[in-house]
Amino acid sequence: MKIILIAALVGAAMPALAGNLQNKDVRTFKANAELCEHYAGEWDSELPLAQRRAIEAGINASCSKAQRQARALQRRYRHDKAVMRLIKQYDSVRSFDAG
Repeated sequence: MKIILIAALVGAAMPALAGNLQNKDVRTFKANAELCEHYAGEWDSELPLAQRRAIEAGINASCSKAQRQARALQRRYRHDKAVMRLIKQYDSVRSFDAG
C-alpha cells in the first residue's frame, strides 16, 4: 500500500519537476525552432525555384517567430538554466537574420 502511495505522489510531482520547460510559451518556441531548423536543413540552391521559395517562406515564418520568442523567453526565464539551455541548442534561430 505504501508503494502505491509513493508511486502516486512521485507521478503527481513529475510535471512540477519539468519546471518551466512545460510552459506553453516554451513549448511553442521549441515547436517553431524545430520547424525553423527543419526548413533550414531542406534548403538547397539546386532545388527548383518554386520549391526554394516555399522553403524560404517557411524559414522566414518559423525562424522569425522563434527568434522573437527566444528573446522574450530569455527575458522572462533569464534565471532558469534549463530554459536557457533549450534556447541555446537551436543554432538556426540564433543565426537567423529576419531583416
